[in-house]
Amino acid sequence: MVQQQDEQEIRRCSQRRFEAMVRGALTTLDELLADNLTCTYATGRLDSKSPLLKDIASGRNQYDSIMAEEIGVRVYNAIGILTGT
Repeated sequence: MVQQQDEQEIRRCSQRRFEAMVRGALTTLDELLADNLTCTYATGRLDSKSPLLKDIASGRNQYDSIMAEEIGVRVYNAIGILTGT
């Protein structure tokens, strides 16, 4: 039961992240994203947290909407892993 609640919370945070990226809400993104974030794009490009936030702030990355087709969540003790396409 606890693991299911953890998975649901991770999914909620992911949705908040998508919404914050669309709005350009840098403060929310800074709170939600881990400092050691690695983001892999469909093109194969990798980003860490700082460049991701800078690109959103500068307008280089603008999102009209973000919709994940598949989201997987796994919880191992105190670690949650979110994968998606």
